[in-house]
Amino acid sequence: MKRFALVALIALAACSGDPSVGDRASPRASSPPPAAASSPATAMEGRTGGSPSPGTAPGAGVAPSAQASASTVAASLARPCVPAGQTQTMTVTGLKPNEVTGYSTQYSDGSNELTNKSYTSGFGNGVAGPNGRYETTWVVPAAAPAGRAEVLVIWASGTEPLRVSFMIPAGGQGC
Repeated sequence: MKRFALVALIALAACSGDPSVGDRASPRASSPPPAAASSPATAMEGRTGGSPSPGTAPGAGVAPSAQASASTVAASLARPCVPAGQTQTMTVTGLKPNEVTGYSTQYSDGSNELTNKSYTSGFGNGVAGPNGRYETTWVVPAAAPAGRAEVLVIWASGTEPLRVSFMIPAGGQGC
């Protein structure tokens, strides 16, 4: 099912001319980084040539793209823990200018927007700004189960998704 969700997301990102598909918040491709008070929760990198960078989880690196490039793509989340119903922000850097990117969140029970139609956020696609940066914010679905949520990030010149994660506390508990 994870592979199907990723294939569907790739098709959506590649075919959609509307960068706001998925989350309705418009991507802020050229906006400045989040305030220094909220440091990135989780960051993963993939290189578009060679092996994954040190400290990168297995599967996070990418094979060489059609264009030889030494750029590094990285994704980070603004918050390490987000209660259901609150917002999460993700920033992807190192993309090519105007490159299409997409993402899908898998929750602790294996659900995502394809398996639970009540999820209307936590997935989408957009286009990087001229600086190769893409940022999006979404509300964690109220029905999302407690536990670790993993965000799969893809981009047009990548061959393997990046994975970043955050925790969703049990109902009524704070982070």
